[in-house]
Amino acid sequence: MILTQTTAIFLDAYRELNAKKLFWITMLLSGLVVAFFALLGINERGVSIATYTMEIPGVNTSFVSQEGFYKTLFSSFGVGIWLTWIATILGLVSTAPLIPDFVASGSVELTLSKPISRARIFLTKLLTGLLFMALQVSVFTGASFLVIGLRAGVWELGLFWAIPIVVAFFSYLYCVCALVGLLTRSTIAALLVTILFWFFLFLLNAGDGALLAIKTQAEVEAERGSARVERMVQGTSRELVALRRSQLPEDERETAEIPEPTLEEIEAGNLRITQTREEVARNERLARSLAPWHRGVLIAKTALPKTSETTEFLNRVLISQAELDQAMDNQAKAIQERMSERDTGAEAEAQRRTQQAVRDRSTFWVLGTSLTFVFVVTAFATWRFTRRDF
Repeated sequence: MILTQTTAIFLDAYRELNAKKLFWITMLLSGLVVAFFALLGINERGVSIATYTMEIPGVNTSFVSQEGFYKTLFSSFGVGIWLTWIATILGLVSTAPLIPDFVASGSVELTLSKPISRARIFLTKLLTGLLFMALQVSVFTGASFLVIGLRAGVWELGLFWAIPIVVAFFSYLYCVCALVGLLTRSTIAALLVTILFWFFLFLLNAGDGALLAIKTQAEVEAERGSARVERMVQGTSRELVALRRSQLPEDERETAEIPEPTLEEIEAGNLRITQTREEVARNERLARSLAPWHRGVLIAKTALPKTSETTEFLNRVLISQAELDQAMDNQAKAIQERMSERDTGAEAEAQRRTQQAVRDRSTFWVLGTSLTFVFVVTAFATWRFTRRDF
């Protein structure tokens, strides 16, 4: 009986979504994106589109394997842009009316007159919206799996992790959309508040990324600067000792004991030492000043959904640390032409540490706290629905 009632509510909500045609429009667009993937390839010269090849420095089979190219393309563009931006927006537009239309129309009174718990009614409606996204991701991932298998000869089952990851990502936004839709009975208000909430999360993530990158860059520059100071001190000390020895009479040069120069003498003999020390001090001050701000952003993010870190989990599954390091090395080589060797090494090391810091964030902090947010918002919305008069 319970299963029959739930299935009836579920099918009714699905028919409502299907009538809007956006499900099939989104499905068609996903098919076009996969078809574009199928046209793309990589060879020894560069990236190919059908029969045309674009020569791109650093992007060919000498630097990236076909397997790595397609996995990166799926993760960065397929998931990072299509599923978690465009398809998510279409999904929100499609599913946002579910709750407001239900509570604003006369259908809610008819449904509540039946022997079905209010909590089950609301949660079934909510799950219908999540199923909409799950079907979209499943079709897109399955088609991409076939394309990568046929084009690169690699049947990467890890691609299917995109389904729970993207559905979790969508649930962060949809629970807010459902709550606002319930409280306001307005689809427009639900969409606007959800988009604003999403934009706030984007700004918070951008602030986290920028602060982490700048702080890490300053730390790397300070470490490398300290190492350069040490080398310059040792080199200048040897030069001063050699100079003093050369000034002695020739018969005393081999036997005389030359005292080590003082630090003041060494710095006077090489002005670059003082300049480099000042650079190190500036970088250390910058890193220290940014540290409390970055901690504050992380504290704020702890209570909120982590959208960027959630999608980053797919990179953890698909791209190993060795592949990531290789990609960073290739990127360093690509920018070496426009930067000095010292700056290139510092930038590459800072980027490597920044990405590693993000990858090292625990699963509980990323998914556990994010899903806790979803649970709290959903629980409040369910309680409000059970207590509200219609």
